Order: sequence, then C-alpha cells, then structure tokens
Amino acid sequence: MRRFVTPVPRLLRALPALALAACASGGASGSAAPVETTRTVITSASPTTSDIELVKDTRLAVHRTTASPDKVWATLPAALADLGLSGGPQTGQTRTYLASVSSIRRQLNKVPLSRYLECGTTPSGASGADTHLIRLQVTSIVEPEGQGSRVRTQLLARATSIEGSAGIIDCSTTGVLEARLGELLEARLRNP
Repeated sequence: MRRFVTPVPRLLRALPALALAACASGGASGSAAPVETTRTVITSASPTTSDIELVKDTRLAVHRTTASPDKVWATLPAALADLGLSGGPQTGQTRTYLASVSSIRRQLNKVPLSRYLECGTTPSGASGADTHLIRLQVTSIVEPEGQGSRVRTQLLARATSIEGSAGIIDCSTTGVLEARLGELLEARLRNP
C-alpha cells in the first residue's frame, strides 16, 4: 500500500511561528511577566515523511531582583503560599522549587482560575479554567545574576471536564500568576 504525503507550502509552515510572535508581543498589557522562550524544532529525517515538524516551546516567566539568591530562595515558599500554593524543593536540582495542586476547581486562593489560565471554552461559552477540574504545577528556579538574582517560573496546567467527556486539555498560562508571584516576592523581600 502506498501512502501519499501532501507537501505543506513554506508559508503555511511559517504561520505558527508568526502567530506565536504576535501573541508574545500582544498579551495582556502590563499584567503578564516578562518571558524567556526556548524553541526546540525536531524535523523528520525520514525520506517518506518529509515536511513534518514538531515544535516545542518552553516558556519561563522571568523576575529579576537585587536580593541575593539565598535570600530569594528563603522567601520563595512564603510568596508561593500567598498565592495558595505549597510544595518543596525539587530533589536533585539546585534552588528549584516545585509547588502543585493536584485537583482544584474555579478559584485559587479566591482568584478565578481563568485569570491565570487559558483552558478553552465549554459548549455553553464558559471558561474551561473556571468549570473544569485543574491540575496545576508551578516550578521556580532561583539563579544568581550579576549582583542579584533571577527567578524563572514555569506554570503547567491540565484540565479535565467534570463530566469526563472532553478528555485532558493542556492549558496555557496568561502570565498573570507569574507576575503576581514576582510582586509578592518583592513585597516579602522588602518586609520580611
């Protein structure tokens, strides 16, 4: 049996990258944290499956501070707790803190989840972040930078419909939680 592969025009292959660039520059004005993006492109080496690309973007919100890494590391758990998150250091990783919530619905510490996450919409038009069961993970890495520190934070979330009919949905971050974490961290660093 012979398979036919329709080549994808170059313009169509470039559209996702253009859309990503437009989204990165747009966003919610002033409410999202600065972001570092690492792009990994995997292309097919097989001659029978040419023109297939898998693109993985790793987005990390960045917060810079003049405080030492030790001071930031000591303050980070309290700032995460202010958001309603708890966790602990990641085993085997230097100054990497993992906070997670295995099952949450509608709000995180009295803030609607739709403020932090994009999880699609329900057939009735409601935000999936506010109606689905959410599994949330926040990873923060504290690193020295110049005379101060840099905190890189990644938010990962998955939503599951209460009825269980939609399967698992990968949510994307709005950047607001990461920006709020930076604000809370600075407030606690100024007033321990």
